[in-house]
Amino acid sequence: MNPLTLDKAFQLYDIIGKYLPEINEEDDALEFIGTILDNLDESNQRQNYVDAIMLMFEVTLEELQKMPSEERINLFISGLSENKIIELKSFCNLVGYSYG
Repeated sequence: MNPLTLDKAFQLYDIIGKYLPEINEEDDALEFIGTILDNLDESNQRQNYVDAIMLMFEVTLEELQKMPSEERINLFISGLSENKIIELKSFCNLVGYSYG
């Protein structure tokens, strides 16, 4: 997987931006991503989770449905990590880009 282009990174932010926690300097990337998963789960926004994976990995819904749930979670985590989601949130805040 290659990191997303800037326009696709903004698309990713549009999809999951409202589920991103505040940046805490003490958190590492995995804790940050874990909070995103928790926020998506609490909001019952499974489609945003699916849309984010499809965008990051250019897979279809049918391909995702064939994967075990653990593999989908691993894709989500690795995709957000590879695309430096913490830095993306900081950048969007810096330039005044808001999701949605």
